[in-house]
Amino acid sequence: MKNNKKLILVTGAAGYLGSVIVPHLLQKGYAVRALDNFMFNQTSLLPHFINPDFDCVVGDARDKDTVKRSLENVDCILNLAALVGAPICKQKEKEAWEINYEAAVMLESLRSPGQGYIYPNTTSGYGTHNPVEGPCVEETPQEPISVYGKSKVKAEKELLQKPDVVTYRFTTVYGLSPRLRLDLMPNDFMWRALHGGALVIFEGNFQRSFIHISDVARVVSFTLEHFDEMKGRAFNVGHERNNKTKKELAEKIAEFTGCYLHFTNLREDPDKRNYFISFRRIQDVGFVPDVDWDVGLKSLHAGLKTLHWSNPFANVEYY
Repeated sequence: MKNNKKLILVTGAAGYLGSVIVPHLLQKGYAVRALDNFMFNQTSLLPHFINPDFDCVVGDARDKDTVKRSLENVDCILNLAALVGAPICKQKEKEAWEINYEAAVMLESLRSPGQGYIYPNTTSGYGTHNPVEGPCVEETPQEPISVYGKSKVKAEKELLQKPDVVTYRFTTVYGLSPRLRLDLMPNDFMWRALHGGALVIFEGNFQRSFIHISDVARVVSFTLEHFDEMKGRAFNVGHERNNKTKKELAEKIAEFTGCYLHFTNLREDPDKRNYFISFRRIQDVGFVPDVDWDVGLKSLHAGLKTLHWSNPFANVEYY
């Protein structure tokens, strides 16, 4: 690996986000060290092994010796290793706390002075925030209601007490990735509309915020370029133009797919999030997402229409 470039350690690098972020960072001129246990036998990083600025450590982010080895000569850490989403964290609560919280804090304790640390949290940490109180800002109290939210929020609180740390509070990410996730609301809605021809929506007035996965990659490279200005703070990441209700999301997907929509109040949404997000802080440091709602969903529609991809969540009624 060339040593004249900044070396970024990306944990969980073969996951949904990492599979898009790693090539983006390489294209931006960074060297990347990937750490992943490849628990899903994913192949999303294979094209990068020919790149001299890429190397890979196969191992678990909970293993102290593996993490120590991975940190050698690293300039900054992007810690994506996590169990993501309320359903899997509820199912695997012990592992969720080990990876989302304990491993994140251990990684901080093992880094050397001057090694930056970027940690993605989630806007689901705002929990039961009342939408009549206005959009959530970074000072809004975090009151997570899921194991996923609780484990991520606890890690963020401890990490922000340490030097050289930036945390993100991502809205719901959507879009195509070599390691595709279909349990994210826009991805799931689009898949169901294409393959089932109909969407049944509970509590369509619930408010959510969304960000395209390519803008997640962009905010990482932006942060690396503006780290000194951003360190020590948490940032909601997204844009107000992508604050939408579930009804608006479903109607936009119906425009692309022609699917039948049915809105009902006979059931409750098990995910109680119902609020919009303010992104003023991230805008004030100069980051604005590129991908508009129409463009992002159009590309998602084209990709899912093309791929013969099964949805393991097709029989689960999340919405």
